[in-house]
Amino acid sequence: MMITCGNDGFVKVFPIKSIIEDEKCEPSTSISCGTKVASVAVSGNDLFVAADNYMVEKYAINEDFQLQSTVLRFTGDVTYMSVCNSWLAAGSSDFEIKVYNIETKKQKILLGHQAPILSAQVCPLDTFVVSVSCDGKAKIWMLDTQKCVETLDDIVAKSNDVCNSSSYCRLAWRPSTGEDFAIPGENGVKLFARDTWQQLFELRCEKETDVIFHCVTFSPCGRFLCAGSSTSKIICWDVETQQVMKSFNANGPAVCSIEWNPINDDQIAFTTMEGNIGFLCKIMDGNTEDENTDNKKSKMDELFDKSDDDIDDVMIDFPVTAVDDVTNNQDAPDAEVGQVRPSTQKKSRLLDDDMDSDDDLMMPPTPPPPSGGAMESGAVAADTTGNIEQQQRIAAEILEEEKPQEPFQPGATPATLPHRFMTYNGVGIVRCYNDDIDQAIDVDFHETSVHHSIHIPNTYGYTMASLSTQALVLATGEDNSDEDGISRVSCHNFTTFDNNKEWTVKLPKDEFATNITTEGEWIAVFTSLRYIRFFSLGGVQKEIICCPGDVITMTSFTDQLFIAYHAGRGHGNEHLMNYLLVNVDEGEIVRKDHLALSPSTNLEWAGYSTEGSLFTQDSDGIVRMLNRKFMWKTVAHTMDMVPSSGDFLFIIGVHGDQLRAILCRGSTFPPTLPKPIQQMEKMKLPYLEMKTDKGKFEEEYWRKSLLLANQNYLQESGYDIDENAMNKMKTELRQKLMMMFAHACQNDKDTQALDIARMIPDVSTLNLAVKYASRTRKMALAEKISEIAAEKMRSEERLQEEEDDVIEDISRSESQESSQHYRIRPSARLSRNSQDFISATPDDLQLDETAPSGGVVGGKRRSFNPFKKSSRNKTSSVTTHEESPSGGDATPSGDSNKTVLDSIQRSGFEAKNPTKKHQQLRSHLRQINRIPQRRQRNRGRRRDL
Repeated sequence: MMITCGNDGFVKVFPIKSIIEDEKCEPSTSISCGTKVASVAVSGNDLFVAADNYMVEKYAINEDFQLQSTVLRFTGDVTYMSVCNSWLAAGSSDFEIKVYNIETKKQKILLGHQAPILSAQVCPLDTFVVSVSCDGKAKIWMLDTQKCVETLDDIVAKSNDVCNSSSYCRLAWRPSTGEDFAIPGENGVKLFARDTWQQLFELRCEKETDVIFHCVTFSPCGRFLCAGSSTSKIICWDVETQQVMKSFNANGPAVCSIEWNPINDDQIAFTTMEGNIGFLCKIMDGNTEDENTDNKKSKMDELFDKSDDDIDDVMIDFPVTAVDDVTNNQDAPDAEVGQVRPSTQKKSRLLDDDMDSDDDLMMPPTPPPPSGGAMESGAVAADTTGNIEQQQRIAAEILEEEKPQEPFQPGATPATLPHRFMTYNGVGIVRCYNDDIDQAIDVDFHETSVHHSIHIPNTYGYTMASLSTQALVLATGEDNSDEDGISRVSCHNFTTFDNNKEWTVKLPKDEFATNITTEGEWIAVFTSLRYIRFFSLGGVQKEIICCPGDVITMTSFTDQLFIAYHAGRGHGNEHLMNYLLVNVDEGEIVRKDHLALSPSTNLEWAGYSTEGSLFTQDSDGIVRMLNRKFMWKTVAHTMDMVPSSGDFLFIIGVHGDQLRAILCRGSTFPPTLPKPIQQMEKMKLPYLEMKTDKGKFEEEYWRKSLLLANQNYLQESGYDIDENAMNKMKTELRQKLMMMFAHACQNDKDTQALDIARMIPDVSTLNLAVKYASRTRKMALAEKISEIAAEKMRSEERLQEEEDDVIEDISRSESQESSQHYRIRPSARLSRNSQDFISATPDDLQLDETAPSGGVVGGKRRSFNPFKKSSRNKTSSVTTHEESPSGGDATPSGDSNKTVLDSIQRSGFEAKNPTKKHQQLRSHLRQINRIPQRRQRNRGRRRDL
């Protein structure tokens, strides 16, 4: 098929067979895309349309040609668009060029032109982009770095708009090899060499003078080149010999677009300024222009030698031109020709009113191939040189290793943008402005109570930032190091109590910062030598550890540091990524394992939730959570949460089971202005049958169970967790289980109901399930659930008995150790009339190892209680004791050891080395107090059963 567009706002699809056979064929499909369509491009089954709404939209090539998504947005009209391999290049009147990866849905922005863009094309090797604008310059861009590597001056006359340009400069790369590219211009076509970017030669036609060429196209084999001119002439050159092979007359205004059939070397389609399209066949017949002229004259002589009856037969075989009126729009300068997919290889006709001109006409067509069928799109013919080269290129692409993903900061936008986010997280926003007007960094906090806004001059060109409630950390990478090649790390400490709130360190030469993060009281800096350098917030250097591979990103939470890094080279489009979990306070590696990603995707974001769970997002929009058993769980598919497939959900944080994100329309990152609007999206686990109640109940139960398990782990680890919230979550889980159980019973699925009953954690909820099953007259199910409840109760009783035995053993051991008593030295004796303790020290208190059990000192038992409160002085918390007649020290009895310890602790002193078993005893005594209540509850449950 052949796809065209014009200023009438329609995109029209023509079958190749209809164009060849019918001079006035009608399009098979017409798509209304607005008031004006500037350009179209085709890649596989995707049709890209640049309409007058400043956007590039994607349509599906099928029977309906339905609109799928918006892939690019501009602030001006889109002037040109082209596709090469998996890259879509588009230029706009706002001086911007955007390159969009059709597979990964990522885009790159090229800034540097000072006028509207005329054309832009990606090279076949996906390494360079060539663009021409109305400022008269052509620029060559490195696709990876998005930097301009060369500028060619005086390519076209300067103008202020595309419609006022003398030439549209529709350039083209040589297919397969990409060794050079051609730019049309005045009186000829210039070819420039790749890498050196020097002009090789200029193709000219001696018979065509004072002509301006608007567009060029290479043949699929790369040897021949055709160009359309302002005089409606189409010239075909042999690039190797630089000779004109043929010339054709389009019989109309200027040719504004031309396209060679990528499947058939002998077919060319073109459009004119009047909105007409043309189709040329049998171009590669091997004859030069002079030879074709002689053949034409001989055929004319032969024609007039024949009788009138034979003229019709001769005209059938004589080549003619077919130029079809498509849009009837006289102002369609930017009409394009998309991919051409022939359905047959029949002869075409070319209607030429000027039979006396020197322009050549096509030779008679050759018979169709033996198969008689059409070549499918993407088919490879091995009998031509161009197709062999195409096979070699495809094989080289398969063998070529995928480039590793570049490191990035979570919540940051591309570093090549003049206005960008350095980081966007739950604490605040760090913006960077890097243009001719200002070079600065602005920091805004979501909560102004944490800190006020900050404006920092970006003198050193910082490109990385990490923000927490305690500090802001900035760093420069390899591309932004100073003149001496030194990378810097700067910290702005918000919690310092002195005037030194900022400090800066310089990394050694040839060592550059690639990623940074900060949390709590420490800072981590990943360098190009695979070092992880740790600093305190005050600037003190801490330990240095090494990482097995190059970093992708880092994030942190309290004492945990997460590092995603390359573990090796992947196969094809796959990446081999691992992760490290490091406990910074303990200085140990908690976990080292593979990072879970979708096939052929990149890591887009990584961060911790407010509860301390680790989450990641890949380029397919899959959000995963690392649970406490170090298993990756998919918790959301953000591509299902956006209105269009070209949109993306830019995550900035996670709170409970909700994602805090920004909806990016037609892009993977938000703009800095206007300020993005945050929205909360609830997680949805990828369970089946989500349209039924069963699927909804199951998804909600397991999502809440996942969060509750994380809360339990944090509570066991010593974190402060709201117990009321946890109890509420447990109640919701039991309610959800009962809803699942009731749904299964109502649908007569007793096996499912029994499986759900086995998931119920407590006996009381099992009793409710038994009652519900009995009321619904499912006695067999109720009996089985009763057995489950009885078994669960027996297991709970066994656990309680084991706890009781442990407590009893600890109590018995403590009673044996109570024979060790505390003896107070005479120097620390306290007067009975004293109001407080004034002379005792911790060293004065020690254990008397010789004291026998029962509180006997020196063979006698004292009946006097030295710590009894005095009736004469009630304000004193503890009274002193008197010396015995024998002069021995008073020692408290074994039953009053706890009283001694508590009294001394209340007075400000602490016993030296109290055993840990004392502490264990206190905790177990608390559990003993709860045992009667538990037993009473169990008796009530047995009565219910």
